[in-house]
Amino acid sequence: MCVAVLNLIDWGPSNYLAAALNNSVYLYETGHGPIELTAISNGYYSAVKWDYKGENLITGNNSSLIQVRIILNI
Repeated sequence: MCVAVLNLIDWGPSNYLAAALNNSVYLYETGHGPIELTAISNGYYSAVKWDYKGENLITGNNSSLIQVRIILNI
């Protein structure tokens, strides 16, 4: 039995919400509109996770590619 687990949202310690919606990752801050962080053309994001400091966002996609994105000045 194979069970797929998707982690499509994560609330970071810097008070930002990261959300993976289809082929894009968005950042949301309370009281502000969404900021599109990144998009992929062939596939979809299946996971987002903030590091413990809220400075790096880790993303994973359906091709098993994991990327660490440094988020500056948010």
